[in-house]
Amino acid sequence: MSTAIKNTPEALVANVSQLTSLPSVYTRLEEILKKPNHTRDDIADVISLDPALCARTLRIVNSSYYALPKTIDNIPTAINLIGEYDLRNIVLVTSAVNSVATLVDNGIDIVAFWQHSIRCGIIAKLLAKLIDVPDADLLFLTGLLHDIGQLVIYKNEPELSATILWHINNKGKSRHQIEHTLLGFSHATVGALLLEDWGVPEQVSESIKFHHQPEHSIHYRQETLLISLADQLVHFIQSENDLNQIEFEQLPELINSYLNNLNISKLSLIDLLSDAIEQSQAIEEIICNN
Repeated sequence: MSTAIKNTPEALVANVSQLTSLPSVYTRLEEILKKPNHTRDDIADVISLDPALCARTLRIVNSSYYALPKTIDNIPTAINLIGEYDLRNIVLVTSAVNSVATLVDNGIDIVAFWQHSIRCGIIAKLLAKLIDVPDADLLFLTGLLHDIGQLVIYKNEPELSATILWHINNKGKSRHQIEHTLLGFSHATVGALLLEDWGVPEQVSESIKFHHQPEHSIHYRQETLLISLADQLVHFIQSENDLNQIEFEQLPELINSYLNNLNISKLSLIDLLSDAIEQSQAIEEIICNN
């Protein structure tokens, strides 16, 4: 099978730019946070402009992702407990999920897509906390969106999904390698361009751009390595029937390489992955069931 697609990453993103963008609430929230004298009420007022966004944000705050001791029913209280920048990240997560809904195509199993993405984000966040990387929740956002370029590519070229699946099943290569062969670029580049267009933090777009080649990251090498490791771990555990039966002494070479670069022990993965699966189930329910 072959394809003759000649689009550039920039053209693909331009083609969907009219279909998807972050809501004005997020833009206004970013403006508020940049003001040195802003208050929690200022933040709450902005988020309350979008009741659906506010409701979903509170659902995430009250999920096992945060495991807070009591139910939070308003944004000011949420800010007190998790901080305004973690709240900003949740708003961005919710906004991004809503924004890409228009890109979903019949060729994509969107539930499987989000399950993989959510698990990647949560594992990246937990790994970041394990080695004291700042702003761990931004790693959750990055992991959640690391494959968003796939939605852009397949929305523009719906027949490509079947073509790539055929190559994956018959050629034994990874998705991003096949995309490079067929297109000259991968979903990582396309996703990074979309997020740059949205104006998300540079750390997010750079980590996504290089999550299959973390050695090429310039400014956020550690964060990119965490996303790369999380992505590989999700693929690995999805191939195992029982998390408790995983042979951590026989991990794939690429995962071992990332663990060594980040100075993370294999033993620390056992509880971490169990926690990630538990947290992901709550987030999947919120994101996959609007």
